[in-house]
Amino acid sequence: MEIVIPDVITMNNFRAKTEPLFNKIKQNQAQIRTLEKLRDTLLPKLMSGEVRVEYENI
Repeated sequence: MEIVIPDVITMNNFRAKTEPLFNKIKQNQAQIRTLEKLRDTLLPKLMSGEVRVEYENI
């Protein structure tokens, strides 16, 4: 089986195009973890009535 190894220019072009995508994926994953923690903290309080939401301001 033949394995093709790209030249440095091709590898740099690939990295330049994919690195922002992978950075965005990492940012999204971090935001998901933050939102999950908020959900897990707030939802029980909302369900029990400990925290209320004023619908007039929404």
